[in-house]
Amino acid sequence: MEYVLNEFSIDEQFNDVDEFLDSLQEATLPILKKLEQNDMSLLKSNNIYTCKITKDDTFYEIIQSKKHSRSYPELSRVKGLLIQLFTANPYWDLDSQIIHDSEYKCEFTDQLNMHCIGEALERNTSIVSFEHDNFKDNKIEVIKDGITSNVNNIYNKDSILSELLNLKLINYSEYLCDKYKNIITFCVINNKNYFEEFIMEASLSNDDVRNIIKDIEDFMYKYNNRLDLGRLSKSIENYYEFRTYLSNNRQIRIFYIMEGNNFVFLNCLLKKQQSTPESAKEKARILIKEYKSCK
Repeated sequence: MEYVLNEFSIDEQFNDVDEFLDSLQEATLPILKKLEQNDMSLLKSNNIYTCKITKDDTFYEIIQSKKHSRSYPELSRVKGLLIQLFTANPYWDLDSQIIHDSEYKCEFTDQLNMHCIGEALERNTSIVSFEHDNFKDNKIEVIKDGITSNVNNIYNKDSILSELLNLKLINYSEYLCDKYKNIITFCVINNKNYFEEFIMEASLSNDDVRNIIKDIEDFMYKYNNRLDLGRLSKSIENYYEFRTYLSNNRQIRIFYIMEGNNFVFLNCLLKKQQSTPESAKEKARILIKEYKSCK
């Protein structure tokens, strides 16, 4: 699969090289790693190396120089990935899919043809942006010959994870574990992931699953910001219930334990009665013992 690099997301927005490297570590490197892991190509234009990172430094000058005041553990790897961007195929403008007598209007450029956003539109793929205030939305609008369309924009770790999830290249628990690394774990005993099994067997709609994931994300936001967890969590014995609600007044319960600051999600149930069944609680107790014995 191919993606297109957004050259408009590089226009001297960084004050110095160190700020750029910080941004690479935080926002861009996670994207490049995921593309590499999934054998995905990143198309760029031939002139990307001339784009200015700072007022004085082009992309090419930065990767060839040592103009940074601090050491970075992964700096050589970062530079290696960046060098590959400029020295290796593929370049989209050598095999452009853009229709030359069409116009591709976009608020980020006065060009009407042969630009990266138009190329992404014609290839029916997403654009990959560096950290930039103009490119913090998931969609970029482009008007081709009077018809408005949107191009997906990947600009940080969360957006590449969402892309991989939508493409079914990762499952829901992988998405959450990667998004909240070292905070969320799902109980897997004998290669059985109880959360994924529940998702597959409970006959949930896509909207239902998205609602569960959204509530888990809201839950983590509240926890990380020390906010009241409200209806989302209830303490039971030495473990907890995560609670979420679906359409038709259905309720989902996911048991979990805390190990330091790490959430370990256990078994799940689609609640059909007022109180939580004792069998589900007992299953949670058994999984806690098995999980701890496997550590």
